[in-house]
Amino acid sequence: MSSTDLFRVARGVLEAPGSSLPSKAAAVDTLLLGITEGVLLTDGTAWLIWSFWTTAPSNRSWPYAAKLGEIADVRVHDDALRIVERGDAGSDLRELAIDVLVGKAHARHVADGLILGLVERARSGREAEEAVRLIEAVHAARGLDAGLLRGVRDRWARSPVAGIREASISVAGQLVEDNLTFVETMLSDPDSDVRVAMGYRLDVDFPGHENTAHLIEARLQIEAHPRARCALLRALASVIEAAETKPRRPR
Repeated sequence: MSSTDLFRVARGVLEAPGSSLPSKAAAVDTLLLGITEGVLLTDGTAWLIWSFWTTAPSNRSWPYAAKLGEIADVRVHDDALRIVERGDAGSDLRELAIDVLVGKAHARHVADGLILGLVERARSGREAEEAVRLIEAVHAARGLDAGLLRGVRDRWARSPVAGIREASISVAGQLVEDNLTFVETMLSDPDSDVRVAMGYRLDVDFPGHENTAHLIEARLQIEAHPRARCALLRALASVIEAAETKPRRPR
């Protein structure tokens, strides 16, 4: 049987009302394999897969959901938006919708309003991280206004929930500017996980991190948490290396 015939049979299984749940799951896996291998599937296949995922009894996050995000399908896009906008969808179903919306076929079409709605509704670190995934994908696809990113950063940095404050660090990392006041605030956060996250982010790619040596050194004088100290030392080494390799201005 050729690949084309195999995918046709798999689609037929999905479309047949009498197909069992395991048979439909196997058909979906077959079609996703086709996407992975670059096979151009027929129109409507993405919707069939999405419909199965969102109506299956388990409503869990299915593997390879990101692959579906690579296929442009208006019905899939609109339904994923509906799930995210509802706010009362189960966490697994909402995560599935975001898995698709962050895909290259969908991210650039996500409106700012949807992102701001997620930001306002975030009540836990997990919900904030879901919004961060969308923010990062949309920003990479079409760019988000710096004012919007600053607003999210500052709103979450004031949250009483440590996980949300930690998520603000990822948002700040999308800004191409120094965040020295923000960095100082996060390095002084009462929750050690937030301080650790800030230290590790400074070690990687945080904008303007080469100007934070004095903040890191000051925090090291009083930081007692082992993991936070480790993150800060790594960050300081990274900052020093960045300063040494930065091109010098001609005199």
